Amino acid sequence: MDISKTLVLSVAMLLSAASFSCQAKNITTANYEATETIAPEAIAQTDQNNGNGNGTEPECESMYGPDSLKTRQQTSLYREEFNRKNYLAALPSWRYVYKNAPCYKEYITADGTYLMSLLIGQTNPKDTATINAYADTLMEIYDTRLRLFGDNPNVWGRKGRDLYKYYPNKRKEAIDLMIKSMEGEGNKTYALVLSDLMLATVQENRTDSKSITDDGVIDMFDRIMTIVDFNLKEIKAQYKKGLESTPVDTTRAGQNMRYYEWLENYVVELGTPYLTCEKLTEVYAPRFKASPEDADLVEKIITLLKRSNDCAKTPFYLQVAEQYFKLKPDADAAASLAKVFQDRDDVTKAKFYYEKAAELATDKDKKVSYYIVLGSIELNARNGSQARNYARKALDANPKSGEAYMLIGNAYLTLGAGCGTSNVEKGYPYLAAYDKFVQAKSVDGSVADQANSRMALAQKYWPKREDVFFENKEDGQTVNTGCWIGESTILRSIKE
Repeated sequence: MDISKTLVLSVAMLLSAASFSCQAKNITTANYEATETIAPEAIAQTDQNNGNGNGTEPECESMYGPDSLKTRQQTSLYREEFNRKNYLAALPSWRYVYKNAPCYKEYITADGTYLMSLLIGQTNPKDTATINAYADTLMEIYDTRLRLFGDNPNVWGRKGRDLYKYYPNKRKEAIDLMIKSMEGEGNKTYALVLSDLMLATVQENRTDSKSITDDGVIDMFDRIMTIVDFNLKEIKAQYKKGLESTPVDTTRAGQNMRYYEWLENYVVELGTPYLTCEKLTEVYAPRFKASPEDADLVEKIITLLKRSNDCAKTPFYLQVAEQYFKLKPDADAAASLAKVFQDRDDVTKAKFYYEKAAELATDKDKKVSYYIVLGSIELNARNGSQARNYARKALDANPKSGEAYMLIGNAYLTLGAGCGTSNVEKGYPYLAAYDKFVQAKSVDGSVADQANSRMALAQKYWPKREDVFFENKEDGQTVNTGCWIGESTILRSIKE
């Protein structure tokens, strides 16, 4: 071990004595949490890995150091105090083990980085000499751990964070370390690495050197949010599962969910200034044009465009969205496209994508909703038969869809004029409409008020009692509406 580093460590320990003398004996994690700017539950935890060194470094030639018995004793002493959170008491024994037998257990170096972070947090911010000494030692411990125990993406990330925190002039190097961690950890990347990486990237972009371009920030945002989205989805599923279990246990999942929701908002806030539609189009339109069949690229572009507030209705968005659906047919994607085209009054394309959404949907309620929208489009276009066809498809998916019966009833009510030749027969569509509204509220209480209102309206157009009499018909007999409706119903009449 470099003797200069060992001296720095010893000096740092001595310098800490004065600042600790007025502190409580037990330095708890609360002291360290106060130095963090992010959620307390995300504080770095001691690695309990019991692995030994790789045996090829000089320090590992004698894994237990010059005195194996003393190494075991000092390790036991410091770990006992460490686990009790008596960190000041743990320091001397830890220092002996780290100096003489760092290869003994990996957790010695993990504990060391934790202790250095605590010491920095306890030091007066104006005492830069002491803080710098601790920070130098902190980096040296990270390097020792990586050298003796091999590459570890999680350790790279933690080193990157601390390098970013304590060495502002090494921000680009810190970014590279955190990227290395993210590439190695994937969806398991330490959450605080993600938040610091995004902030450092934005800060580096705003420097005069602009070593990270706007394009680089957008790319980093996309990579980080992919991980955040994955974890948030997983945690929400765990939380939902907890709510459904007996007994209910959602504490941990709830904390994690709130933290990742915070992380999502934090990253989005940093990335939003770069996610303008103009900028995204400028950056990605050429790439899309060059590789429209690259499913991963197209998915990345559509995800970024969706995050922007002003892109959803642009020609580029629609072009990418349609290509994405072509490459990866999906009900939600089809529904999203359908809504955009519907808002643009492109009825033909809106119907096409709603049809695809209904066809691909595995969720019964979504399938019903897509058919109801299609039926409503046809009803607005005064295509009563087509509107009913879609309503019937909705009923095939869910026989208790009150909305589907309401749609049929409204089709009969608004488009039934013209059916029948006599005064009585002209009232048959409204009898059939009334029947559908009755069915609607019988299967779905949520539409009862709406159904009652439409029933009252339909009843106003029932056959007149005197007309029934003069046409030699009577209430209670079964009749057929004829025309496109073709429904059998019971004749009922009203007095004028």
